[in-house]
Amino acid sequence: MRYAAGPPSHWNIELSSGAVIDLWADAFRVENGHYLFTVLVEASPDELREVEVTSQPPSPSPGFVEVLAAKIPEADVARVESAPARQAPEGCR
Repeated sequence: MRYAAGPPSHWNIELSSGAVIDLWADAFRVENGHYLFTVLVEASPDELREVEVTSQPPSPSPGFVEVLAAKIPEADVARVESAPARQAPEGCR
């Protein structure tokens, strides 16, 4: 699995409890009462069996999909903000 849009953005998610989650994702949206943080990747069919695919954007190359990085109940989130740029973890290559 490889990042399809380059390294993802860095986000700080502050929870209602005061805890802060450090997260890397290309995008987020609120859907059905949850914050969904996603990453655009290029992945083989075998790799896709291990992740939750949230959409398959139109692409000239098969295998480019958006996968779920984190799902957090909207009621638990106090604030989401972009964080200072840092190197993303080596999760995808």
